[in-house]
Amino acid sequence: MQLPEHPARRLAVQVSGSHGQEPIAMIHGISGSALFANRFGKALKQRYSIIAVRGMGLEPGETPYDSVEEISANYFDGLSSATGQHPRVIGGICLGGLLAIEVGRLTFEATGERPALLLIDPPPLGSAWLKPMADNRMTAQRRRQITRKVVYWRLLRDTLAAVGLGQSRLGRHTRQKAFKSMLVRAAAGFSPSSYPCDILVVASSEWSATTVEQYKDWASENTRVETVVMPGTHDKFRAANMDAIDAAIIAFLDARRAPAGMPVR
Repeated sequence: MQLPEHPARRLAVQVSGSHGQEPIAMIHGISGSALFANRFGKALKQRYSIIAVRGMGLEPGETPYDSVEEISANYFDGLSSATGQHPRVIGGICLGGLLAIEVGRLTFEATGERPALLLIDPPPLGSAWLKPMADNRMTAQRRRQITRKVVYWRLLRDTLAAVGLGQSRLGRHTRQKAFKSMLVRAAAGFSPSSYPCDILVVASSEWSATTVEQYKDWASENTRVETVVMPGTHDKFRAANMDAIDAAIIAFLDARRAPAGMPVR
């Protein structure tokens, strides 16, 4: 479904699951694709409507957003328009976890209500490369490297579009690379501030276990964090662990709605 356009705010979403149930807004990862929503199983979709947000900049004529603040503001406005209410349950895959935190912040600021955040394999906080590495420091040299990639892929994208090859296989590839490079530049080194919310952090494999611990340390006394680490290696998790991830999300949301609330970490 394509939402009505606003001159400065555009959002593309794909809706699946039970449309009459509470919506879960799930934000894309580094690829920008909304197809990740297909990984969620029947158990979750029978209880919730999954609104999968894709990245802006993947289609001809679209320009990727420049900053986390711009992305989160556009997604917040678009989701509010799509559902008729501010998003209260927001999730994100990979880098989308950082964006989900910021969209949740806008909900908290607008309503005073604690949003629920579902982060699946979120990147390390403040990481230059947005993945677990021994040295994640953002230096001037690394920032220049990231910017050079943005310039290169953007120039190639625009050149192919100008000569009529924007819809070719190479044109689509360069458009996606341009989107990824812009998204990395927007989020690299970013570490959001903590605020009152309830968070589920899921590591889909043991590869992300150290990052999960980092989110526990990031949380303030007003932030409740529950963490789950799935067994196995990162390249084999999908078939084995997707049902378990669905179950973890359902249990987290059920506990959050219970009168006693979730236990504080």
